[in-house]
Amino acid sequence: MSGTASAGTSEAANTPTGIVPPTGGGRSGFLSDVIVELDFASRETVEQAVRAARSPGSTVARVLIEMGAITEEQLARATAERYGIDYVDLAGFEVDPAAANLIKPSAARRYQAVPIAHSGNRLLVAMADPADALGVNEIAVMTKLKVRPAVAARPALEALLQALPLDGGGLEAGDREAWDGPETEGPPGNGTATEPAGVVADGADDLHPEAVLLRQERDALRAELLRIAAEAEVRGKEVELLRAKLANAETRAETAERETGGARRLAEELAAADERAEQARQALCQMRDEDERERERAAMTERELREQLGEEERRRGELERRLSEVEGAAFAAERAFEELRLAQGRMRGALRALAEPDSA
Repeated sequence: MSGTASAGTSEAANTPTGIVPPTGGGRSGFLSDVIVELDFASRETVEQAVRAARSPGSTVARVLIEMGAITEEQLARATAERYGIDYVDLAGFEVDPAAANLIKPSAARRYQAVPIAHSGNRLLVAMADPADALGVNEIAVMTKLKVRPAVAARPALEALLQALPLDGGGLEAGDREAWDGPETEGPPGNGTATEPAGVVADGADDLHPEAVLLRQERDALRAELLRIAAEAEVRGKEVELLRAKLANAETRAETAERETGGARRLAEELAAADERAEQARQALCQMRDEDERERERAAMTERELREQLGEEERRRGELERRLSEVEGAAFAAERAFEELRLAQGRMRGALRALAEPDSA
């Protein structure tokens, strides 16, 4: 444990000021995910930027910058972490003019990349877009050196591009060797930054056959570099267009990924809604069955009531008929009683008439 800690301390001590090594060997996923992982912006803010970056020519990173959610330095740090390469703070890093002048300012502006130091047999190049493989390859061809890309904040890189070409000294050779490790070599060539290793200066003996061959090789290399630079100039706009397409594709892919996640969540919600609807349908069917049974019971009760009502009607008719018969019998009895009274009156009259002659 102590050996590992001391090794990390030694590596940090050998790292030049302004260089921030990555915490790992690169990260999968989108740049916005790295921004969230580094706690530069919240997930909600990134989601808002994703929705705002759906217009052509816009990226999530640019939207986050315009929103003020992150700074250019944080964007560069996140980019470096994503690709697993160094982040360079140009404000605190001493740029080596000899390295910066290895390529023409026009080429540096075209590729948005500036060599800033020699690192053994490699060339540390500050750039805003480390995914620009074409720019990295062209700089490697121009300088005849292996390129070690590092991410720099765009405003600081643009300021450095405006200052090209540079004058003065840069990192000492001892610092570069300590940074890159003891097994690496120093800058190639004869100490002149603009010439490849093995090239003889113009003041060498022209009659020396090896010098003539070397000069011819140098001239051929220069001609090849000029041709490549001319081709690169022509392809510059194509590169910018490809970068824009790549940014748009990345934004679309990120948006599609998030929309896919949203679609999954929506599908889950729809499935849950379907399940609830099915339960509601089953409950409704049960209610309908119960209602049907209630209707059948009501219909049966209604039939029974109607039958009872019919029976009551029949009973009432019978009672009315019997009442009519009784009333008729009563009326006949009253008539008979009246006739009986009349007959009694006549009998009484007749008896009185019979009794009167006898008494006379």
